[in-house]
Amino acid sequence: MFIPRPSRHPRGPALVAAAAGILLVPLALYLNREHGKPGTLPAAEITENSPAPASTPETSGPARRPNQSQAESFATERGRSGLCLVALARATGDPAWLDRALAEHPEDPRVQLERWRQAKTPEEKAAAVAALRAADSDNPLGHYLATRQAFEGGDLGAVARLLVDASFAQTYSSYAAETFGETAEVFRASGLGEFDALNAAMAAGGVTDVGINLHQLGDDMGELQHVFVEMGYWDEADFMFERTLALGEQLQDGDLLIDNLVGVALQRKLLSSFDPATIVDLSGTTAAERLAQLEVESAELKTLWPDAGEHLRNLDEASIAKYRTILTSDGEAAAMRWLKERK
Repeated sequence: MFIPRPSRHPRGPALVAAAAGILLVPLALYLNREHGKPGTLPAAEITENSPAPASTPETSGPARRPNQSQAESFATERGRSGLCLVALARATGDPAWLDRALAEHPEDPRVQLERWRQAKTPEEKAAAVAALRAADSDNPLGHYLATRQAFEGGDLGAVARLLVDASFAQTYSSYAAETFGETAEVFRASGLGEFDALNAAMAAGGVTDVGINLHQLGDDMGELQHVFVEMGYWDEADFMFERTLALGEQLQDGDLLIDNLVGVALQRKLLSSFDPATIVDLSGTTAAERLAQLEVESAELKTLWPDAGEHLRNLDEASIAKYRTILTSDGEAAAMRWLKERK
């Protein structure tokens, strides 16, 4: 029986060596023959039982977007920061704002992530991910998105190298909450009330694209972990287990409620294949104990969004502004917990 070992980095070089050598061919054949192409989980499965936005977007039409004068005034007021220009690109729907952001703030990871979101070809996405990794090498997000592309391309050697890089990156962020908050500020500054500004930012944001990619990545990694186990590559399987579990934990603590649920789901799927008595972390937690904790966490998260939009709609402007502030600083789950306490 495979028992996960707690230490991490020493197994990175072993994984790289194994995946980059002769193991690549049998692994690729095994994945294609036995399991189908990795990462093809339908988006519907990702979002099943996932929360709807706090309020139904109602302001996505062009008539509700800031005009050029309003956008230029906002840019001046905010000092043309990278975050401000990304928010303007979303709020106005004008890609010229993203072009300005790339020209003026290429070192800003939020700018490069938006470049990735808007990219139309695999080559453009690869370039954006490379720039994102360079802009914030201590955030595993760029490594994860590059790993997902490597899986899609069948390059398991690159998968191995990128996951080793991710294992050394310590500060995960999707930048989702701060970008959402700034986009809402754009709409508010253009004359919308707090509730409509939140709706408009939600409609402009495309909040699930990163989460969907990372959920698919987690499935790919879990699949590869099982392949290593079945082929007897225990060190590599151990490393892959640790990286998949880390991805799930990082998403569980992420900005968006849907990411939190995806993170919990990834961990539950991974741990459910182990003997319940298997020790899964340094504190001695068993797989059964961790699964029980995740069940409680999942149930609590799912209580946060029913009727959230209606409750938010009924708040005064100051209270909705408070909700937005909490969401921007502490994430959507924290904001929804605050909202639930006000019922």
